[in-house]
Amino acid sequence: MDIFYEKDGKKYTAVDMLRIIIPERYFLPTTKLVVDMFDTYKVNTVLPILINKETKMNHINLPTTYNINVPPYITEELKMPNGDVEKCRVLTYLKNMEVMDSNIIKDSDNCLTFLQMVMRGNVPNTLSYPEVITIWRENMLINSVHFGVQSDTLEMILSQSYRWKKDPSIPFAKVYGTSGVSPYDYIAVSARDICKYTATFTAMTYEDFDAMVTSSVNRDLKNLTDAVSPFEEVIKY
Repeated sequence: MDIFYEKDGKKYTAVDMLRIIIPERYFLPTTKLVVDMFDTYKVNTVLPILINKETKMNHINLPTTYNINVPPYITEELKMPNGDVEKCRVLTYLKNMEVMDSNIIKDSDNCLTFLQMVMRGNVPNTLSYPEVITIWRENMLINSVHFGVQSDTLEMILSQSYRWKKDPSIPFAKVYGTSGVSPYDYIAVSARDICKYTATFTAMTYEDFDAMVTSSVNRDLKNLTDAVSPFEEVIKY
């Protein structure tokens, strides 16, 4: 279903009602996933939407930087696809309302922004695990950028950044697809935090000593998986 149509360089709603959902945390200065520009929002992420009277959230398939017009909106708590309840701004566009410009500027900086979101664990958790790599590739395609690496490399980065919600010491890729595991049962962590989740030994390399000790003690108390790194084997020997 096409939710937009284009006219005179603008995108308008092609459906009876389009609701764009923006969790309030997207506006935090630490993430800058969405920047309030008063009459427009600068969007640096993928936004969930509700079409007409549907209750299942989809997403605007536009994983790059763009501006949207801001109509009068309401703030309410909504249940997100991953099961979390979040305070959100709900922007409602009725049919034929102008939403954004048709022309999306291609810029390598848009790819850098998305890469930073991945490395900082800031990709919206409203996306299912398999959607993340698809969205990442789409971001590069839209901006005509290629990092010069195979897709396997991108998938490897995601496989380590995404941890199982029930046991962060286990990469989510290892349990995804098994019985009872939802594609939303993950937590996304920043690249600098991965070491504290993998093993007690690797946690020693983490720059935050207090977090390292806490993480290692919790791993022991909760009987979480404690992997053995190759370097640890060398030192023990």
